[in-house]
Amino acid sequence: MKPVAAAVSFVTLLSACSGGGAGSAPDVTFQRDIRPIVESRCVACHQAGGVAPLDFTDAAAWADGAPTWAAAATGAVAAGSMPPWMPSGDCKEIEDARGLTADEKQAFADWAANDHAAGDQADFVSPDPVTHIMEGRKAQWGEPSFELSSPDPYQIQANDRPDDYRCIVMDHDFTQDTWIRGAEVRPDQKAYVHHLILYQFDSTQVEQLQADDAADPDVGYPCFGNPDAQTIMAWAPGQNGEFLPDDTARFVSAGSKWVIQVHYNTLGRDPATVPMDHTSVAIWEFDGTPSQAVLTIPFPKMDIQIPSGDPHVVQKDKFSVRQAFGELPIDLPVMGVMGHMHQLGTAISLKASQTGLDDTCLLDIPKWDFNWQQTYYYPEDAWFMANSDTTLHMTCEYDNSAANQIVVNGVARDPQDVAWGENTTDEMCLTYALVVLPSVAVTN
Repeated sequence: MKPVAAAVSFVTLLSACSGGGAGSAPDVTFQRDIRPIVESRCVACHQAGGVAPLDFTDAAAWADGAPTWAAAATGAVAAGSMPPWMPSGDCKEIEDARGLTADEKQAFADWAANDHAAGDQADFVSPDPVTHIMEGRKAQWGEPSFELSSPDPYQIQANDRPDDYRCIVMDHDFTQDTWIRGAEVRPDQKAYVHHLILYQFDSTQVEQLQADDAADPDVGYPCFGNPDAQTIMAWAPGQNGEFLPDDTARFVSAGSKWVIQVHYNTLGRDPATVPMDHTSVAIWEFDGTPSQAVLTIPFPKMDIQIPSGDPHVVQKDKFSVRQAFGELPIDLPVMGVMGHMHQLGTAISLKASQTGLDDTCLLDIPKWDFNWQQTYYYPEDAWFMANSDTTLHMTCEYDNSAANQIVVNGVARDPQDVAWGENTTDEMCLTYALVVLPSVAVTN
């Protein structure tokens, strides 16, 4: 991982989209108060063939009273583990946020107190359609310019592990410089594609990439850590794609290749029935040259030390915009952020300080979950404006106690000293800033 480069489980009980209303009366019922939330927030994953293990849309499940998923859903909401939305609501506003409101959380609590009553189906009122800002942009553009995928589908592996991490090289050759304003992940096997990260390898990296790919006889090659490549975006079920504002796009230089790093979750699956997957990425090109370019810039702390057995390790670092970019002639808009740690991580945050101003919270994830990492975008009218005096302050927290060890081949490993690294058993302390530059700055 370059310090500053131009570029960059089963947990699903109640997944997420957006919208929905809530009731808070003691006699809360599923049909009147909970189903509208479920319809707008949950069924993108909790349906037949979805990534979640429980189907919330099966009416027959109510034949003998409340279905088994009812208690699981209310318990997960009460615990704060679902919906899978990690950022704190006390930090900077995030576009198309998917967390439940306080009223919606109370509705689930009241429903549990009312023994998960079904109610009368006649009381159900369909929720209003939710307006997603990025989806609105996509709707204006029509069909994608092209779609990226691997030449052949990949046979998901489930024989010796519940999690299969695979880097799959997309089959498209960028033969000329290209501007891209939209990218949408299209999972094939939705019940297995738990999340993925999209990377761009430039022309100088393609030879090694192809060697890594060729070294494994299957499609792609095994990977867990972050490749030394530009991170484009991280995606999890329920998230929209990346659809950039007007006159804004990402630059792809001629000779580049795109790679998806996919986390396939196969927990509880019969290896004999696990399917092949052919997940793809739809691309919308920008016609001409935009005035603004988006770059995903990594800020890593690579000297982390996480002692064996320590339940609360805090690692901090700071990054000067002046040192990273030099003296800026204009403000540098930050349109989004992303955080990244591995499985010992418990919390991660990023704030910005500027001379004469109060600190600004850019990202606060108080309960880190590796399985739900994604890119977070700010509303266009709420981008953070950095300047040469801006300093970014990153904090990463870890639990390296015996109770929080990763499981390898079904056995929790013993605590040991952990440092920065790409492997499953290593750790990272890393944030990304999505900065907006004049397009000429990334092509010269």
